[in-house]
This record gives sequence, C-alpha cells and structure tokens, in this order.
Amino acid sequence: RNNEYYDMSDFYVASFYWAVTTMSTVGFGDIRPQNETERAVATVMMLVANALFTVLVSSLAAMAQQASERRANFRYKLTESLQFMRRRFVPLELQVKVKRYLEYIFENDSAIRIDETLM
Repeated sequence: RNNEYYDMSDFYVASFYWAVTTMSTVGFGDIRPQNETERAVATVMMLVANALFTVLVSSLAAMAQQASERRANFRYKLTESLQFMRRRFVPLELQVKVKRYLEYIFENDSAIRIDETLM
C-alpha cells in the first residue's frame, strides 16, 4: 500500500506498539497484529500484563523485606534478652532454654509477636 492512504494515527499506533513490544520483551513472533485495531489492543494488553507483573514482583519484594526486618528485629530482641539474663546472673542452662524457646516461637508461630513474649 502507498503511504498516502495511511492516517498519521496509524503510524503512531504502530510506533507505540513497536516500543511496548520491545520494552516488554514479548517479541514480535510469528503471530502478530494485522491492523491498527489489533495493534492497539495488543499494546493495551501488554501494558496491562506488565503492570500486573510489576505489582506481583513488588509485592514479593515487600514480603521478603518484611520477613528480613522481622528476623533482624527478632535477633536484636533476642540479644537484648540474653544480655539481660547475663546481667541478672541467670544460670546458663536456663538462658539456653529461654533462647531455644524464643527461637521456636519465632520460627513456628508467627501469630505471637516477640514483643509480647519478652515483656
């Protein structure tokens, strides 16, 4: 076809489709849109899929960060409690039992907060 039959919006849709396809790493493959409507729909679908993927990855990252912060907080409070027991001359055997108990609670029961256990 001649370029004189194309509307300028067709070029913009094709260009935007190319940019989104390239950035989303979907690729151009064997099956591709044949007209401007299909390109526009494919572009929107790729943008939606990328947005959903972004939400998924950011949610997983937030969960991992929360778990890391929770573990660091637990370690800090465990160290504080062990130091407290040493200052109060609590027998070593009891210190070990308390430490194991707190670790057990931390590892097996996320519903109980370490703050409540230590206080």
